[in-house]
Order: sequence, then structure tokens, then C-alpha cells
Amino acid sequence: MKTKTPLPILTSGVLCVGIGLVIWIVALSHGFSGENIDSKTYETPLKPLPASLNLPYICRNPQPDDYRSMINKGAPLTNLSKFNPKNPFSVDLRSADVSRLDLRDSAADLEHANYDSQTIWPPKDRMPPAFDAGRILELGKNPGLGVRGLHAQGITGRGIGIGIVDQALLTRHSEYAGRIKWYEEINVEGWRPSEMHGPAVASIAVGKTVGVAPEADLYYIAVRSEMSSSSILHNHAQGVRRLLEVNRRLPKEHRIRAISLSIGYGPGTPGYEDFISAVKEAEAEGIFVAWCGNERFPVDGLGVSPSADRDDFNACVIPQRYQVPASGSLFVPMDSRTTASPTGVNDYVFYGPGGKSWTVPYAAGAYALAA
Repeated sequence: MKTKTPLPILTSGVLCVGIGLVIWIVALSHGFSGENIDSKTYETPLKPLPASLNLPYICRNPQPDDYRSMINKGAPLTNLSKFNPKNPFSVDLRSADVSRLDLRDSAADLEHANYDSQTIWPPKDRMPPAFDAGRILELGKNPGLGVRGLHAQGITGRGIGIGIVDQALLTRHSEYAGRIKWYEEINVEGWRPSEMHGPAVASIAVGKTVGVAPEADLYYIAVRSEMSSSSILHNHAQGVRRLLEVNRRLPKEHRIRAISLSIGYGPGTPGYEDFISAVKEAEAEGIFVAWCGNERFPVDGLGVSPSADRDDFNACVIPQRYQVPASGSLFVPMDSRTTASPTGVNDYVFYGPGGKSWTVPYAAGAYALAA
């Protein structure tokens, strides 16, 4: 069921995307006092930066990940899972071989599927007539909400720095390889391949066909970010601090203006005070920081049908799994989104249901357009 327009400032023309975000940020930024933040800071020594920054700097080029061997051990699937609204990844066909299945009656499940460039589909006569995987994947590359109209006017984020702290990145992916100015790893094993999160958030922010700010500069710190790790927030805090160190050495006109952190832990989580302290340090230096648990700058996601026009705001809905969206939230596209895939430098992945992790780099990209 469609809802009323979540944020009116996004409905009156393409230019109001960037302008509206600036108004939203300024309005919400007043009154933040920073109380209840523990002043104790967890410090992990970082290697000193070189005397001069020779950009671009890339410490390592992680290899593509291999999903094929992990899906049914590489064998063709014998059945298609049914979509479960409580599990966005219940129909996960990334790099899967579904060529032996008859999917003609599975349109409802495929509408919520995740798949990628390496998914092997059945012949057309065993597919739903209205389901065109290739077309849907291409439609999902559009950031939506008129953002490509801004690009056509030359508003692309050129020269503006966006910082990201996330998982190991497929640095050679065609979506953003030319945008990387800095890539460094903190506590990441040298054997670790690219992980799914990194290419997705990087491409949403600065991807040349997927991204909100396709000509912004990318400064990326990869960290260990297993959900079970007690150091995940400490690692992100150190990533932010490294971005700040690099930023202080950059020419003023090319400095980082926004940082995207697709992470959302709350008080009581080990490292939370350190993380918040690092965010405050960045904000004190005039950098907009977007992260999933930010109550001052809440960003929520919009859903859209896989085959819908991404620039038609009336096609957007608040997903049913968002029962009570945050008050004053900025709503940006989240579902039915195509991003760079970790499986190959020219591979893409389509995510039917998305998550808040996809909204944060969108907001950072929109800030870069406004800047």
C-alpha cells in the first residue's frame, strides 16, 4: 500500500534533492550537545602517513569473491525458495545456477530476489513472461529521484571527497576504479577477497552509472567488520580517524566533505563511545557523517517495484517492514537497487529488498552534489 509523500522537499524538482538535503542537515544539526559520550577513547596505533601523499594510493587490490562454490556447492538448484518478508535474503540467487528450474509461476518470488551477473537463468520459455532479469538489473542502476537529471546539468560531485569505512573493496571494479584516491586497510588479512558490502556502498556513492555522485573522489578505509566481532566499532572509529589524517593533508578544494558509515550499533555495544567520539571529531572538522544509527540525521529507505521508473516519486513506497519510520527522516531509494558486485570487475548485483546500509552512501553522495 502506498503511503503519503514521506518528505515533501524531494518532490518539487531535481535540484531540490541536493538543496533539500542541505536544509535538512542544517536544521537538524543545531542543538546537538554531545552529552552522554564517554571521553575515554580506544586507541589502536595507526601507521604514520608518508611524508607526502602520492595519490592515488591503493595498499592492495583484493581479489573478486567466489560465490558460485558457496551456492549449493556449485551444483544447479533443484528448487526455488519462497519469499519470506521477515528475511530479505530468502530468495538469494546470487551466482546461483537455476537453469534447470521452471520459474513460470514464480513471478511473485522473483520480484523479491537478489541475483547477479553470474546467475544462470532457465530458457525464456521457463521464465515468467513479464520478468526480464537483464532489464531489471539495468533499471536498478538508476539512483532515482531525478538525480541523473542533476548529472545532466553538470552537478556530479566533481572534486568533492567522500570517505567510506567498510569491508574490503574490489578496488578494480569498473564502477569506481577511476574515483579511488585512497584505499587503505586496517586489521584486514592480506588473503581476504573483496566482500559484498564494500563494492555496494562505494558504487552507490560514486559509481559512474550507479552512483549518486559519479565524479566525487573516494577515500576508502577497509576494516574487519564481522558482525560477531567485539572490535567492529573500534575499527570503524580508527577508520574515521585515518580519513581525518588524510583529509588534513589534502588541498582545501578537494577535501572530504562527507563520510558514509553503513553501521548502526547503539549504546552499550563495545566500542560505541569510541565510535561516537570519532564521529564527533569528523563533525568538528566540518564533515557531514552519515551512519545507520544516527538519530540526529536519520536516513530511511524507499521501496519501488523492480520494473518501475525510478524517477517517478509516486512509484515509491515506504516498505512494510518499516513499521514506524523515524521522525524527520530523509527518505532515499533503498529497495530494487543494482550495485557493483564483489564477484568481478564488471559484475553487478541486484538487491530486491535493500537495507539501511544502502541509504547512507546515497545521503553522502547527495551531500557531495549539494557541496
